[in-house]
Amino acid sequence: MKRFTTIFLIVSFIVFLSHYFLIGQAVYGDGRFYYSYARSLALQGNLDIKDELTHSFSPQGNNSNVPDTTEFTTYPVQSLGPALFWAPVLKIINSIAETINLAANGYSDIYQISIGLFSILLTSAAFYFLGKLLLNRFKPSTAFFTLLLVWSGTNLFFYTAIDNINTHFFSFSLAVFTLYQYLGKKKPSLLLTGLLAGLAFQNRQPDVLFHIALFLAFLVKDRKLTSIFLYTLSGLTAVTPQILVWLFQFGSVFPPMASQSFWRFTPLTFLSIIFDLPQGLLYTAPIMLLAIVAMPLITKDRYLKFGAISFVATLVITSFWWSPLGGASYGPRFLIIFYPLLSISLATLIEKLTTRKLLILTPLFILINLTHILHFLYISP
Repeated sequence: MKRFTTIFLIVSFIVFLSHYFLIGQAVYGDGRFYYSYARSLALQGNLDIKDELTHSFSPQGNNSNVPDTTEFTTYPVQSLGPALFWAPVLKIINSIAETINLAANGYSDIYQISIGLFSILLTSAAFYFLGKLLLNRFKPSTAFFTLLLVWSGTNLFFYTAIDNINTHFFSFSLAVFTLYQYLGKKKPSLLLTGLLAGLAFQNRQPDVLFHIALFLAFLVKDRKLTSIFLYTLSGLTAVTPQILVWLFQFGSVFPPMASQSFWRFTPLTFLSIIFDLPQGLLYTAPIMLLAIVAMPLITKDRYLKFGAISFVATLVITSFWWSPLGGASYGPRFLIIFYPLLSISLATLIEKLTTRKLLILTPLFILINLTHILHFLYISP
């Protein structure tokens, strides 16, 4: 999978840097909150993000050492996300910025670019393991085209090469690492899979359904109390930082997301996830529609069957969310965690196509996706 990983790294680096210097920043939207936790931990040694919440996150403010004057209002409901992984990078970059006399404020270009590139590197590791997983089941050409389409033919391209100071690349990566443990090894590491489940919870809580589903599939054959104990202990260890943050901010082990403003059932959710313009799968990840349709072809494997069940459960839960499509996002971002699972069903379809058809369809799907991304970024209001 070196060929695909090389393409991914080169293209993602170029796209990320080009977009960064065109816009002047890479931290915006919900990414501000996830980045704030990393900055607070790296530069202040705590997870109280009051200082960060008064920062404007503008190209001008990021590269200035002028104190912020915005008043602090309240803590966000957004969780830690990948902040624990970004913090060491910011710590190192801060030392470099101080040494070479750059704006050592935790926000300037050198910080944001470094975090964006680190996110790309972590995603490349995920694609490498997903490729190994596919090679265990399919021929090399099938694995390559599958990875290429899952990345550049879906909204995953946007969240790995452009808006990667966010949580979605992390959801994808954690899912890949977990799936590889169960499908790519004779026996998964329960400490590692428990840790990955805990990280998934503190990244985006519904993501944990996928991780738990795979563990339950493991228990169908294992049925040992020690396995449950190891998995649970490891998972709780990873969740602890998030629980402590919620206790500090809200005085509760749960964030304040149980009000009516957050939860309301939307009967047409399933149709909107597919057909909504401009955010539906038909618009932002049409290749994944084919993978979803083909999902029954892979459910003979109990892990994939349990994963498919968690996919349906997530759709049901999402239908109660205030914004099933994920707000002002590019595509239904909540489904990205299932892209590793859907990669296997997509590969099953690709295996049946001739090389000639693949060479025609692959550029077509990529072109559709890239055109819509450009429209989303620079044309749509």
